[in-house]
Amino acid sequence: MGALKSGNPGNSSAMDNHVVLVVDDDQKRLATFCTLFVRFGYRTLKATTVKQALATSISLVPSLVVISLDIAGMEGFKLMRQIRKNPVTANIPFLGYIDQHSDELRARCLEHGATGYICRPIQAEVLFRAIQSALERNRRSSMRVKAVLPVKVYGNCNESLYGAYTLALSAGGMFLRTMSPVAVDSELSLEFDLNGRPISAEGVVLYNCQERGGPCEESGIGLRFVDIAPKDRDFIRDFIRSEVMKDISLQKTD
Repeated sequence: MGALKSGNPGNSSAMDNHVVLVVDDDQKRLATFCTLFVRFGYRTLKATTVKQALATSISLVPSLVVISLDIAGMEGFKLMRQIRKNPVTANIPFLGYIDQHSDELRARCLEHGATGYICRPIQAEVLFRAIQSALERNRRSSMRVKAVLPVKVYGNCNESLYGAYTLALSAGGMFLRTMSPVAVDSELSLEFDLNGRPISAEGVVLYNCQERGGPCEESGIGLRFVDIAPKDRDFIRDFIRSEVMKDISLQKTD
């Protein structure tokens, strides 16, 4: 069985370098956001007031600010204006956190210069895509988690990949730990078990790296699934969603 590990869930070191400031006076929402961002591979800062958020933004210059608009009675817009007005923080992107039924708030959010907005209740995939859009040059289309799973590999180079196992898994592919990385564009047949379900897929090698050269700082190969049963892909996606939302899925965030 794969399991989510603490810290960076198999993402690139570039994601590790990004810091997200979360601004909210609701402690449950604040904790939920920060937990999710850490599981996405980002470092986090917290602020519970507009004054604290602005001071943190000026002193630490985070990569992104996520602002609950209803902090202290809709002072989220005030913070947005202050961020844009200050020359130190003017270029920091920010996202507004709004009620999903308010078209007016969405429009005001964008008018204040927000890169985007996130609606209640929190949906991990939507949040992930919003953060990717705001921060990442090479955006991922799906979430990934650390999952250690033995994998059987078949192909012309299967002997060199004997004993390989995953370190990161997404609905679109995996990072395969091996001391003998094979060539880019190699096509491989894969078999692995996920929570008791046998999964088969055809994959192609996107990149290879030696130790400390890849997204997991391990020797291995990055694979993209080029042929996998839709039900198996959905099963992987559900597994990842469950891992990302573990222990926070029942929290009320609105």
